[in-house]
Amino acid sequence: MAVKPITTELGHSAPPEGPHTITFHIPGWETGMRFRDGDLTIHSRLRSVYPRLAPFGLVRQLSTAIGQKLGVPENTGVLMFTDPAAFAVHREYALSEHRKEEHRLTEGELAFRVVDIHGTRLYCVTHPTTKTKGVIGVWQNAGIGISSRTAEELLKHVDNSDDDDDDGFRIVEWSGEHLDDVPPPTYLPQCEAHGKLRQRISDLLHRAPIDPENVKVTPDDVYLYQTGMAAIYRLHDVLTRQREPGGTVLVLGSIFHNTFHLFEESAGGMKHFGRCDAGAGVMDEVEEYLDAHYRQGRTVSYAFLEFPSNPILVSAELGRLRGITARHAIPLVVDDTVGSFCNIDVLPVADVLISSCTKSFSGYADVMCGSLVLNPLSPFYPVLKSALAAGFRNEFFSGDAERLLANSEDYLPRSTILNRNAAALASYLSSSAATPSSSSSSSSPIKQVLYPTTSDTRPNYESLMRPATPDFTPGYGCLLSVEFHTVDTARVFYDNLHFHCGPHLGGHRTLAMPFNATLFGADPVQMAYHAAYGAGPEQVRISVGLEDEGEILAAVGEALARAEEFHRTGEEGVGGVGEVVVAVEETPEAVTLLIFLLAPSPATVIEPSISRARTHSANSLGSTGTPAASASFLLTSAYLTTWPPAVISSRSFSTAPFMSSLLLRSAALVPSVRSDMSMRPCESVAAVLSADLMSRSASRTSSRVTSVDRRILACASASRIIDSSCRVVAVMRFSAERTSWPSLRISTYASTNCLAASCVMVGWMLARA
Repeated sequence: MAVKPITTELGHSAPPEGPHTITFHIPGWETGMRFRDGDLTIHSRLRSVYPRLAPFGLVRQLSTAIGQKLGVPENTGVLMFTDPAAFAVHREYALSEHRKEEHRLTEGELAFRVVDIHGTRLYCVTHPTTKTKGVIGVWQNAGIGISSRTAEELLKHVDNSDDDDDDGFRIVEWSGEHLDDVPPPTYLPQCEAHGKLRQRISDLLHRAPIDPENVKVTPDDVYLYQTGMAAIYRLHDVLTRQREPGGTVLVLGSIFHNTFHLFEESAGGMKHFGRCDAGAGVMDEVEEYLDAHYRQGRTVSYAFLEFPSNPILVSAELGRLRGITARHAIPLVVDDTVGSFCNIDVLPVADVLISSCTKSFSGYADVMCGSLVLNPLSPFYPVLKSALAAGFRNEFFSGDAERLLANSEDYLPRSTILNRNAAALASYLSSSAATPSSSSSSSSPIKQVLYPTTSDTRPNYESLMRPATPDFTPGYGCLLSVEFHTVDTARVFYDNLHFHCGPHLGGHRTLAMPFNATLFGADPVQMAYHAAYGAGPEQVRISVGLEDEGEILAAVGEALARAEEFHRTGEEGVGGVGEVVVAVEETPEAVTLLIFLLAPSPATVIEPSISRARTHSANSLGSTGTPAASASFLLTSAYLTTWPPAVISSRSFSTAPFMSSLLLRSAALVPSVRSDMSMRPCESVAAVLSADLMSRSASRTSSRVTSVDRRILACASASRIIDSSCRVVAVMRFSAERTSWPSLRISTYASTNCLAASCVMVGWMLARA
């Protein structure tokens, strides 16, 4: 089957795009890492984001409008909530020693305001945007911010400032100083859809139970929140503040990263047992820990795990854990989001069941919601029911409830497709791991496939699967991860994978993401910690969608073929990739000449590997007496035949004024490239063809580059010093025309000491053109 190209532009949602979509497409491994690291060239192109990352779209519009009404200073952010407790939570979070010093706020930088819009009271936290990282964790980890549909409704009324009109905007008089006299909340009204959703979830938990006598839940035991994290946060607040104040949270297995961060900063901390595979002996460790913990007079607030776990799909021995927690009188909270309650019957072995209804229950990636279900047969039910009943206030907007009710109408039929597609993909990848598709490959690039059926904890999962019924046969869920032998191989696979790329799972479109590298890779210590229990950077997480099974397998097959070739040869692509190592002590022109002589053909594409390029430049290499320590990398290009006219932008550096003339000459050689440099004579300028523009242009025309023009595409990546001499060591990889090159993967980097590489590439292009 032919692989369908992804035409979605970077930063946009998977189709259909709309004001409430929650996915965003970040194609390419390096693009994802740049997004992770806060690259503004990536962030500026976002047209959709996962709502819990930050206020965006309609929510940001409302934030801006309220900020203007409040008259806050320029560069001040406004976060909006319907719960007054958000003020105390933000004060504790923003001033905490957990914040890095550069992000930590002072009392004077954090301000609280209250406004009414159309009868809805909002509690607004204002802060300097330069310290957003010091406050945004509440929005992300607690998940209690307002939704886009809430913002959409309030925006209709924000400009009506008639104080006598309840439909208008009004600033509520309050000193803003004492959190014990905050004006009382209105919260959000419930509608008929809320009741129908609670009934639907209750009915699904009663559908095909393993033992009907163990399921006594009613709709009154179902609580709905604006996000899955909000459900976890609200329960966490109850269990840590009321049941066992200051108690530790016992956590098993890999869990969602925001949940992990929430527990990390819990007053009593958390005890994490990461390895839950069959041979880890984790249950013995848990028993030993609890025995010692209680002997020391310490307490545990509750135990928490995902079943199966995200993203490594391990299914812990839940039956035995239930016995351990019961003996120690510890509530057991299970998040069944990944397995999904249509497939597994977890409530009988849990005291509380948490589900992110945003995922496969909704299924269309356009609404957020979380559910919390109490087990009436739990010994903790009376105290939990009392606490939740007393403290629950609705923050789940009626428009979101209505959308979720409509989306979940076909939950079972969609889940059938998701189960089937994921099982087929897991089987295909497992077969490929055992037998590479290429006859010339002696081993597979795949180390293992992570899915409930391939795990040694499969019996634990299957022990809780619901019985099959005429209308639905349970499966193993929509999520899997594939682990490669190296990060580089995972990158090659991912860069050639024709799926939408980004977070989320359980949606209608297949989504892929280097989950662990993106979330933990910026911090080597964090990455090492999570890798130790199996969540390593070599993994690519895939959430299958509703596409045809053959379409999914074809896309993965093509990407896997590229990964196999890389695994076998150490080189990417097809078409005879080779290496040239140049070592000279003279001038960049000498390097240029050698590369020119060694290049295989005029139809060459040069794509140096950042991990292999090493360049050292010194005063003698074209500088004006100032060392080339601040020179950045150069990316110049002629164009592919299908490309629209490109624009070369400029950056200034401390050395190499002669570069300007070279760049102007190279631009003049290509009629469709115009100069946009505005340079003065001898100004230290290097031209950089935007990698974002290249990616965008390629995706607009075709995500497969089937023909490379005779003109040359040249790319020089950043490099670094490898010794203290004046030697130039350039390791370049060359490839002739690649008729099946799946995608352009050209990323920009800035680094020191790569002036020589810049000169090499400019000169090479001039010579070859």
